[in-house]
Amino acid sequence: MRRVCLISLVGAGAICLGAVKTVASVAISFSAGAATETHNGGSALTAEKAVDGVFTSSSRGWAISGATGANNVASQAAVFPLSNPLELIYPVTFTLVFNDPTGAATKHILGRFELYATTAEAPTAASDESIWTLLTPTVANFSSTGGLQFNVDGGRVTYSSGTVPNFDSYSVTVDAVNLVRPVTAFRLKALADENYPAIGPSLPSAGPGLASNGNFLLSGLAATGGSNKVTADIATFIRSDQANTNHDLTAYLLSGSANNGSPRSRTLLGFDMSTLADNPVFNRVELDLTVKQLDGGAGSVLLGSTWNLYGVTEDTANNLFFSETQVTWNSRATGIPWNTPGGDFDPLLLASVTLDWEPVVGDVITLVGTGALTSAVSSAIADDETLYLMLMQGGEGTNSARRFLFVHSESSGTLAQAPTLRLTQIPEPLTTLMLLGAGLAASLMRRRRRSEG
Repeated sequence: MRRVCLISLVGAGAICLGAVKTVASVAISFSAGAATETHNGGSALTAEKAVDGVFTSSSRGWAISGATGANNVASQAAVFPLSNPLELIYPVTFTLVFNDPTGAATKHILGRFELYATTAEAPTAASDESIWTLLTPTVANFSSTGGLQFNVDGGRVTYSSGTVPNFDSYSVTVDAVNLVRPVTAFRLKALADENYPAIGPSLPSAGPGLASNGNFLLSGLAATGGSNKVTADIATFIRSDQANTNHDLTAYLLSGSANNGSPRSRTLLGFDMSTLADNPVFNRVELDLTVKQLDGGAGSVLLGSTWNLYGVTEDTANNLFFSETQVTWNSRATGIPWNTPGGDFDPLLLASVTLDWEPVVGDVITLVGTGALTSAVSSAIADDETLYLMLMQGGEGTNSARRFLFVHSESSGTLAQAPTLRLTQIPEPLTTLMLLGAGLAASLMRRRRRSEG
């Protein structure tokens, strides 16, 4: 059985609002070569240098020398495109590091800034302001050798007090954002003091940095986000012709039936929804299955077959859905029979797909969820529960051809090949019409090409 590795989105010593939920975390990869900025301090001081993973005198990070507050009162911005667009933002934690590898830019720490996201294609620092969505911190955790304190007002983070150290790093967690397309880039906007010189600078030389000349040096930027996917940690199947046999150790999952109705097989899945962040933004759930092998039986065909997903009902007397290592066609667990052999399930359809092609090994079959599946996933996330599901062939036993589907289990193949629930946010009809009117129809109607790697 494969277990999901759990990593906290907030670093050690974080200050959290309310209970902390440990969630599956993924590192967000930046495309260093595509990073741009409105101003830089030289060839070694560009946005690209902040995300290239190199810390040398020729790759120091992003700085804006010559365009800082008192010298030229203007905010500056750097755009960091992602290597792979994010289909959904859960809370995302950014780590901003101010540690010049040359040791020269002491106290060059950012004092006022905002973070943004965009879904636009090929965004740059020169892109129109309208493409950016302001991100709102829910947790602003700053680890400082000088004990720096910051105010958070909406999306704006501003230094308030504390002795400025030579070097520092920030960890900032932002809330989920309801965007209808994959996020392509983040933007860091370094904010000069807009009141200077009328009122006088609140940051050195009107900022946005805390150095005496208002400059800063961002030597590193990293980000982690909660995954929008959850992999089955429970996966097995049951067979009518082996009614008292548990198949948990089998290297595949089997569903389907012969054309005469015997044997029949059904797949049982369990997804631990406590591994997802609270309150994710989604309105669509899909189940991805990867074909492991083909049925060698005579007359086998999958073209035109339908596969349906249902919720397994609980035996409330025993507080049990089923035991992965004991479940059989006849029993949920040893000594606890199903009410109906073959498993007890709610007849409400949760997801379905009808195959319009003949699958081959490695193909990904996606069952599109109904509103009922979206609701079930939401409830399971809120309650930190495991969601128990049953996959079976539509009209099993009445088909005119042999139809058996062999897919990867949670312990065969790679993690990407395991049964996976995928949460996405798609436009509501009204939103779609509004965006069509804005000339974005082509982008919204583009089908996402799913990577299998």
